[in-house]
Amino acid sequence: MRVLITGGTGFVGSHTAAVLAEAGHTPVLLVRDPAKAARVFGALGADIPECVVGDVTDASDVDRALDGCDSVLHAAALVAIDRKRASQVMATNARATELVLGGAAERRLDPIVYVSSLGALFPPDTPVFTLETSIGTAENAYGKSKADAERYARRLQASGVPVTITYPGGVLGPHDPNFGESMHGLWTWVARVVPTMPISGFVGIDVRDLARVHLAAFEAGRGPRRFLAGPWFLRWPELAAALENLSGRRLRKIGIGASLWRTTGAVLDVVKHVIPVDFPMTSEVARYVTEYVPCDSSGTAKELGIEFRPARETLQDSMCWLLDAGHLHPKHVPRLART
Repeated sequence: MRVLITGGTGFVGSHTAAVLAEAGHTPVLLVRDPAKAARVFGALGADIPECVVGDVTDASDVDRALDGCDSVLHAAALVAIDRKRASQVMATNARATELVLGGAAERRLDPIVYVSSLGALFPPDTPVFTLETSIGTAENAYGKSKADAERYARRLQASGVPVTITYPGGVLGPHDPNFGESMHGLWTWVARVVPTMPISGFVGIDVRDLARVHLAAFEAGRGPRRFLAGPWFLRWPELAAALENLSGRRLRKIGIGASLWRTTGAVLDVVKHVIPVDFPMTSEVARYVTEYVPCDSSGTAKELGIEFRPARETLQDSMCWLLDAGHLHPKHVPRLART
């Protein structure tokens, strides 16, 4: 298949494009900067795909990119929970989804794979994320934009359009060209501070496994489908213990309760308007940290034949990449620095 990929120079998109090409598909990237594509795929050790220069929020650019394609992977999204970027997030995520998925539907492409997020289902109204979990009611711009995009994708599905939706948890792994939210979160836990409250935790997936999920989803004639992609869940004390064991040093921990986390986030929201406090905590972050639940990805593994990597392997490979890329200092991960 000739596959248009949006977000192809990002973490998920680049890994998926490389796997699709290896399997014999022809990825075509809609990018603003072809030079970045060369850097990203060079780092992956993969061939540089064909590139169409344009913006995913520009209708004419999306139309040009779709011409001649058989299918689509829409992975482009602005992932940010900083209130300063709220208007940019809202203007980007939902519009890009409507242009790409809508344009693909008009051309009857099959399949149309849309990379959503568990954030579209946040906060969860079930004790475990399942395919029955309702679309979320998050108050931050990122959550709202993903929920809006989700509603649009499901309307297409309801009309019979062959849209496949995937719902990744926090995506970790090597070679993140943009040092995104999840990898930055891992850096924060190792280099600065990690929560250890007994409730909630981190839902994760390896980017390489998510790419394999997407590869398996590229099968025409299967109609609308949805796949959860958060195979492992570590409660915060478990995550802290794993990171300490892998890094070989004692980490700085915060064990305050959920209500105090939320209060601290709200206070820092106010303080940061006056003083440039460099601390990765906001009221939005506090909600994510205290309200996430496990994700049942067993149906995805069974239907697509995916065996997910264990959390420890993903965490180790991610930390090694952060070290090699210069994001972590050897003093942060002395055990890994010696290997």
